[in-house]
Amino acid sequence: MTLNTKSLQPPTPGSNSSKYLSESLDKVAKFQNNGVTPEADKTILEFVLNKSGYKDLMSIAVDQIGSKGVDAVKINYEGISDPTLRNIGVPPSQLGAFNNLIQGVKEIDQ
Repeated sequence: MTLNTKSLQPPTPGSNSSKYLSESLDKVAKFQNNGVTPEADKTILEFVLNKSGYKDLMSIAVDQIGSKGVDAVKINYEGISDPTLRNIGVPPSQLGAFNNLIQGVKEIDQ
């Protein structure tokens, strides 16, 4: 579990391999995973990251549109109204770099 290890977990075999996160709490709160029943318990986690390291990682991220086959963090703005926030997809090749930026993980009360 991500909360116990304080890191993003490797992808589940046979699943979409990227880990998807959002800088928008509103987007996260509204998210419904179609593979999970609506009545299942949901926990929202906030990652506290090294700010300069995250900025460096995101400086080489690419827009999700037209990025098929590109091995990089992907960005999109789907479902976000604040232009300063974004959704990101972290591919397996970048999990280590992302995990190295994590300074803490905390549960968010809904």
